[in-house]
Amino acid sequence: LCETIGVPVATRRLAVDRETLKAAVESIGRPCIIKPVDSPALLFGGKAVIVGVGVDVDTVAPSWPAEHDRLCIQRFVTGRRHNVVFAAQAGRVVGAVEFRAVRTDRVDHTGYSTVVRSVRPTPSIQAASEVLLARLEYTGIGMLQFMLDEKTGEPSFLELNPRLGGTSGAAEACGLPICRLMLDLGLGRPVTTIADPW
Repeated sequence: LCETIGVPVATRRLAVDRETLKAAVESIGRPCIIKPVDSPALLFGGKAVIVGVGVDVDTVAPSWPAEHDRLCIQRFVTGRRHNVVFAAQAGRVVGAVEFRAVRTDRVDHTGYSTVVRSVRPTPSIQAASEVLLARLEYTGIGMLQFMLDEKTGEPSFLELNPRLGGTSGAAEACGLPICRLMLDLGLGRPVTTIADPW
C-alpha cells in the first residue's frame, strides 16, 4: 500500500525459509535488517537483528525461528526511529505529536523506546502520515513509526500500531489528549480540532 500511494519504504524482501532468507540478504545487500512480519514473538531475543557489512547470516540468524512463518529483510536505514502518536477521524488527522527515539532497551537501537524527545513535525513524515491515514480512511488513535535517514532526511515507513503504546503518555504530557480522543472517536462523539493538529 505504501508503495502504491507514495509513502517511502526501504527496499525489502520476504523470506519463508533459510534459503529465501539468505537469498533476500544477498539481494538487499549489507547492512540490512531482519524482522518478523506476522508474529509479535521476538526474533532471537529482540524485535529485529542487523546483518552488518561482512557479517554472515548464520552468525545473527543461526536457524529458522519456528515461531515465525515469514521474515522481512529490509535495507538498513542509518538514523533514529520517529514515532507519530496520532488521532484521526475519517482519514483526517485531528491531533498528532512526533517523537524521536533517543534510547531503546537495546544498544543497537532495535529495541523498545525507553527515552523519547518530542520534535517539530518532520515535513516528509507529516506528509507520509497524512497520505496513509487518508487512504485508510482511518478513525481512531494509533502510532506510526518511521526511520529517518540521518544523511538524506528521507523517511522509511516501519509500521502502524492501531493502539495506545508507551509513547502515548509522552503525547499526553505534550498536550495531546490522546486518551480523551480515543474515547470520543470510539463513541462517535464530535471531535474539536485546532487549525494545525500537529
